[in-house]
Amino acid sequence: MSLVRALLVCAVLSTWATAAPVEPVPERDFTLIAGAVYTGEAIYRPGVVVVRDGKIAEVFKQGTRPLPTDLPQISRPHLCVAPGFVLARLTPYAGRRDADSLGARFNAVDAYDPYQPAARYLEQGITTAFWHPGRGRLITGRGGVVKLGGPATGRVINPRGALCAHLDEGALNPPPRGEIPTPSSSDVQIVPFLPQRPSSRAGLLPELRRQIQAALRYDLEREAGGADRPAYDADLAEIAAAVVSGELRVGARRAAQIRAALELARSLEVELVLEGVSEGHALTSQLAAAGLPVVYEVGADLRRDERDRGTHPDRLDVRADTPSRLSAAGVRFALVPPAGSELELRLAAGYAIRGGLSPERALRAITTEAAEILAVGQRVGRLAQGYDADFVLLNGAPWSSESHVLETWIDGAQVYRAPEARAVVVRAGTILTAAGDAIRDGAVLVQDGRIAAIGSTVFVPRGARVIDAGPDAVVTPGFVDAYGHVGLHFDRSAPKAGVPIHGAIAREDEALLRVARAGVTTVGLAPWQLSSEGSRIAAIKTAEWDPADRRRGMVLKEVVGLAFDLSRDDPGNAAGAVLGRIKAARAYAQQWAKYREALAKWEQQQASEQKVEAAPEPVAEEQEAKPDPVSGTWSFTISGDPLPEPQTGEMKLALQSDGRTLKGVATVPGSPDSELDGSLEGTTVTLEIKAPVESPFGNPVITAELDAEDHLAGSLKVGPFAVNFEASRTERTMPEIKLNLKRRRGGRPPAPVVNAALEPLRQALDGDAIVALQVSDLAVAREALKALSGESLRVVVIGLSDADLLAEELNAGALGVMLAPESLIVRAGVETSPPAHVAGAGVPLAFFSDAEDGAAELPWRGVLAVQRGLSPGHALAALTRQPARMLGIDDRVGSLEVGKDGDLLVWSGSPFAAESRLEAVIVGGRILTEEAE
Repeated sequence: MSLVRALLVCAVLSTWATAAPVEPVPERDFTLIAGAVYTGEAIYRPGVVVVRDGKIAEVFKQGTRPLPTDLPQISRPHLCVAPGFVLARLTPYAGRRDADSLGARFNAVDAYDPYQPAARYLEQGITTAFWHPGRGRLITGRGGVVKLGGPATGRVINPRGALCAHLDEGALNPPPRGEIPTPSSSDVQIVPFLPQRPSSRAGLLPELRRQIQAALRYDLEREAGGADRPAYDADLAEIAAAVVSGELRVGARRAAQIRAALELARSLEVELVLEGVSEGHALTSQLAAAGLPVVYEVGADLRRDERDRGTHPDRLDVRADTPSRLSAAGVRFALVPPAGSELELRLAAGYAIRGGLSPERALRAITTEAAEILAVGQRVGRLAQGYDADFVLLNGAPWSSESHVLETWIDGAQVYRAPEARAVVVRAGTILTAAGDAIRDGAVLVQDGRIAAIGSTVFVPRGARVIDAGPDAVVTPGFVDAYGHVGLHFDRSAPKAGVPIHGAIAREDEALLRVARAGVTTVGLAPWQLSSEGSRIAAIKTAEWDPADRRRGMVLKEVVGLAFDLSRDDPGNAAGAVLGRIKAARAYAQQWAKYREALAKWEQQQASEQKVEAAPEPVAEEQEAKPDPVSGTWSFTISGDPLPEPQTGEMKLALQSDGRTLKGVATVPGSPDSELDGSLEGTTVTLEIKAPVESPFGNPVITAELDAEDHLAGSLKVGPFAVNFEASRTERTMPEIKLNLKRRRGGRPPAPVVNAALEPLRQALDGDAIVALQVSDLAVAREALKALSGESLRVVVIGLSDADLLAEELNAGALGVMLAPESLIVRAGVETSPPAHVAGAGVPLAFFSDAEDGAAELPWRGVLAVQRGLSPGHALAALTRQPARMLGIDDRVGSLEVGKDGDLLVWSGSPFAAESRLEAVIVGGRILTEEAE
C-alpha cells in the first residue's frame, strides 16, 4: 500500500466510525425485563419489574401478563435483579467518642452527611444501611437507617433507630468521670473524678439493668410531675424511650453474654435486638423461644490476618454453620460482616451458605429480613408493589461469589453502573469446542474480543456479562459459510483477479446482521460470477466486534484464495486456464524472490560499510556553521487506527537558503514517490504531501515537533482525521531532491512492479492462499486435480456432488470439498445425500450457502443434512473447523480455543436438533441477540 493510498484509506475509514449515541437510561418510570428477578420471596425467570414514580408497581414472570405500553423498556435479558442489599450495621464512628459510659443522647444520624461519597458501597449493591453509633461504651447512642444514594434530602428513612447497648468487653473500664475547672487556681478545688461502671464482665449486665431501671423510674417521675420531678437527663430520657418503644439493640457475642441479654429481656419484659451472637450455635433453642431477632456477625474477617484461636479461655467459638442452625430453629436474623469489612456483605452471605444456609435464606438475611429488623421493611428489602424501587443488577445469582454488581438503582434512578469490562462469560451444560472432546458443565470467557479461557470453570472479571444458559444448553463456535456472497447486493459482475472483493464490505448492514444473528459469523466472500483469470475470495465477519467502532472487525483476511470456474471445461483440457495463470504467477514470484535476495545482499553491504566508516575530519574553529536540524534522510513510521498495521518509509528533506522553506520526497517500498512541500518554524515542521489523486479532504499534512536531536514526533492529518507520525534522521548530508529516482550503482535495488492480478496466485504458491475449483463434472475434477498435482498448491473443490467417488484423489491433492448441505443426487434410482457420502468416504467437508442473506438458512440446512444421514459431528465440523481450515483462517475462527476470536453460539439443545433454539449469538464478545431484543 502506498503512503498516499494508506492515508486516503485512513480518511475514508474514519468516516465509518459513527458510533451510535448512547441512549439515556429512563428514570423513575420504566419497565425492566431481566433474565431472573429475585423478589425476596419468589424467583421469576425471566421476570418483569414495573416502576412508576420511583416505586415498584408490579413484579411478575414475563409472559404471564402483558407489558405496559405507556412506559419505556429497559432490557437486561442476561442479568439478574435482586432487592438492594441492606447492611444491618455500618459503623462510621468510634463508640469511645467521649468519656461517658452512657452516651444515649448521641444520635448517629445527626452526624450523617448525605453528600459524602458512598460509591464504594453502591458498587457492592448496598443501598440501605443502619448508621451505627459505634462500640466501646455500655450505651453508645441511637443509630438510624439511611440510603446510600439518591437525592440527598430523602436519604434518611428512619432518623431514630435502635438505641445501641453492649455487653461485651469493649464496654468495660470507661475512664473516671469528672471535670477540671478552667481556669485552674489554688483556691478552686478540683473534685476527685468518680469511677464509672462496668469494670468487670460480671458487672456488665447488672449495670445495664440498673441504668434501664433508673431510666424507667425517671420517666415515671417526669410524667408524674410535682415538686419532686427530676431534672431533665437526656441519657435517661433516651434509654426510657427506647425501652418503652422496643427500640433497644444489645451487642452480645459470647454465650454468657447472650444468656445475659436473654435474661435482661425476660426479667424486664423488654423487646430488643441481639447483635453479634458469635456463639449463638449453642443457644439456638433459647433464642427461638425468646422470639428475639438477631443481627448475626459472620465470623470470617478476610480483611485481617488469620487468627489462631488456640486454647485461650477467652477465645470466641465461631462456627460457619451458626446461621443455618438459627434458620432451622426459626430465629429471624440478618447477616453482617465484621466491623471494617462492610463491603464484603455478599461474601458474608456466601460464607453462611458454605456453612449450610440455603442461598434463598442467605439472600433474605441481607435484604428482606434485614430491612424488617431495622423497622424499614415496609419500604425496602424486597421487590413488591408499593416498595421503593431499590434494586441491583448482577451478572449471576446474587449470592454467588462469581457474580458482580453491574448496576445499582435507588428510587428508580441508576446510581451506579460498572465500567464496561469488554468481557462475556458463557456457562452451559455442554461446550462443543470443535477442537477436541466436549466439555461438560463448562464455561467460556471472552475478553477484549478473544477467548481468554475455556474449561469447567473460568475467572469472571468484574463487570463481565454472564450468560448462564443452563444444563441443557450447548455452546458451539460461530458457524462459517465457506463460500457465499452476502454484502454484494446482487452485483452479478465477474471481477478479475486484481479486484479486491473485500472492498465491497465497508461496514455491517442489515443483510450481514441477519446472517450473523442466524449463527453464521464468518463468510468466505466470493463474487457471483467468476472471471476467466480467476476471482478473489476474502474472509469477512458478518458483524463488528465493537458496535461503537465500525472500523474494525469486518475483514478477517483480504485474500484467502482465488476461485476458478471449471464448469464449462472439457476433461481433455481441464484446468488449462488455471495452469496458464499459475505459470505467469510463478515467473512473477521468481521476480520477487530475486528482489528479496538482492535486497538482502544490499542491506548486508550497507551494514558492513557503516562499520568501517571513516572518522570525520576536524572542523575549522574559526567558522561556526549554523546547524541544519532537518536536512537529510529520515526514516518514518505512521501508525494508529484505522491503519491495519504501521506503514514505514523514507523521506529526504532539504532546507532552502531562506532557512524556512522545505522541499522533499517521501518513498514507501514498492510505490511511487510523493513530493513534499513545507516549512520549518522554530522546532515545528509542517509538510504537505502532494497526492496524485484528488481527495475530498485535500492533501495529507504532516505536523511534527523536533522533540529531540534527529527526531520528529507528531501527527499526519487528512481533513479532520489523524494518525501518529514519527521519524528519525539517519543521514545529515544535504540530499538531492529528485522524484522517481533511478537505481544508482550500489543503491537500493528497485522492487518489481506489483501485479495485483497475480498477487493471489503468488500467495497460493507460497502456501498462504488456496486455489478453489468450481466444478460439477467428476471427470473434469479428476483431470484438474491430476494437472495441478505437481504444483504444491492448496486446492479446494467447490460443488462436486460425486466427490466421494474421487476420495483417493481428493485426499491426496486437495484440502477438501465444499458442498451445499441440502444437496441431493440420484444414484441407482434413489435420492441420496452427497454430504453424508463425502464425509463417510473420509473427505474433509465444508458447507457453503452460495447465497447472500440466504446464508441465514445455513444452520437449518445443516439440520436437514443430519436428518439425511450426516453425523452431527461431521455437520459441526463442516460448519466450523473444516471451512476455517480450508480458507486458511483457522488461527482465528472455527473452534473454541484460547486466543481465537470470541465467536460463540448458544443453543437450547443440540445444534442439529430441529427443536433447538439459538439463544445467543456472540461475535468478538458482542452479544448480537441482546441488541436485537
